[in-house]
Amino acid sequence: VNELYQRVNRGWQDLVEELLSSQQDNALLITHGGVIRTLISEVLNPGQAPLSGVFSSLELPYGSLLKIVVDAHEVDGEWQCLPKLHWQL
Repeated sequence: VNELYQRVNRGWQDLVEELLSSQQDNALLITHGGVIRTLISEVLNPGQAPLSGVFSSLELPYGSLLKIVVDAHEVDGEWQCLPKLHWQL
């Protein structure tokens, strides 16, 4: 789980940085439940180890759609980002 968390978190940070430095406002990420659960854990508990119940207790039906909106503001030349989860069933 920790290896998955590190890979997903690194990819998520790269995606957010790429969006902030480009003219793009949106990205579509199509992935599997393990990555989705890892992203949920990161949004709910940023910078920490994955939440223990996220992998065993969170059921994600096939074709689930999760929207993560990142509210980004530049402060003193650095981006401050606050992600929010939006479930779409």
